[in-house]
Amino acid sequence: MSGGSKGGDDRLISGADAEDHMWGDFRTSDGTVRGGNDTFVFGPSNGTDHIHDFQQGRDTIELREIDNVASFADLDIESVDADQDGSLDSIVRFDDSNSITVYNVAALTRCDFEILV
Repeated sequence: MSGGSKGGDDRLISGADAEDHMWGDFRTSDGTVRGGNDTFVFGPSNGTDHIHDFQQGRDTIELREIDNVASFADLDIESVDADQDGSLDSIVRFDDSNSITVYNVAALTRCDFEILV
């Protein structure tokens, strides 16, 4: 990519019952991320999904009509080194078949989510 490329304010939507890998922003060859405020959208039966470039304070995880999730307090969030790279990641589990792994974010907060019931 040339030096003129940049990321935008993206809205990425997970497919149902699928494994999706999502990147919301342009990543330069030196590994830095340049981009806007992204929204990662998940609904019921989202499958096993992965967010690779979530930026706290800029990006949002939007949860739409997920069973038994009406507020942040209803979320089952675990901090683990999911990809074994030495840094903690967050896994949001809805049930045995549906989860979201957010890489390189050790602790998701209420501000990272928009929950629509």
